[in-house]
Amino acid sequence: MAIDRRQLHTNVSLLAKEGVFLGTSSWKYPGWRGQLYDESRYVWRGRWSESRFENFASKNMPRFFPTVCVDAAYYKFPDRRYLEGLAAQVPDSFQSPSR
Repeated sequence: MAIDRRQLHTNVSLLAKEGVFLGTSSWKYPGWRGQLYDESRYVWRGRWSESRFENFASKNMPRFFPTVCVDAAYYKFPDRRYLEGLAAQVPDSFQSPSR
């Protein structure tokens, strides 16, 4: 089943205005290719580019969800530099629990 990206954005935006922030556990889930993410954004020289997806998926996530879980503490809690790098990739309107 295809996701209506425009309707998803509208619905999530309306909820955010009410203080309800929906997010995901990751921004790089491969199953969203072609559904949530427009695959053409990650094609390079006619082929799917995993590195483009890795580098740019976090920039596209805020178009749909205003928050995301950083599920990265399994082996080691992320250091400040890593978290600041993630924060630099998203707009100021992106939410974090500390705001």
